[in-house]
Amino acid sequence: MKVVSMIGKKSDEDTLREFEEFEGEYVPIDRDRLILFVVDFLESRNIEPTLDKITVTAFRIFPKKFHLIGFPEYPDGLTIYTCFWLHDTKTKKWLSGSVQSGFKITEKGKYFLEETKKC
Repeated sequence: MKVVSMIGKKSDEDTLREFEEFEGEYVPIDRDRLILFVVDFLESRNIEPTLDKITVTAFRIFPKKFHLIGFPEYPDGLTIYTCFWLHDTKTKKWLSGSVQSGFKITEKGKYFLEETKKC
């Protein structure tokens, strides 16, 4: 049996815990576009954009848009899920994938991601 050392290697979960709030003005940008940004943000760091990781990252970097009303210290998982699954995947087709397999940005989504980055 080969033993692989994890010393010095950081887990995806540890990396997500280190994310800080985005410094730019993001409140005027709609949530669906911010989710595209989150998926791209994760992919650019070689982190698979799964349901849990999208939820945590959306809240960590955009807390003013993705917190529970009345409990700003907690993420609103239902709102985040609705944005990326119902809006971005099913309706707008900006993302493809599933909760089980993770999500990828479609060609159509890449256009809207680039437009969002210009804001």
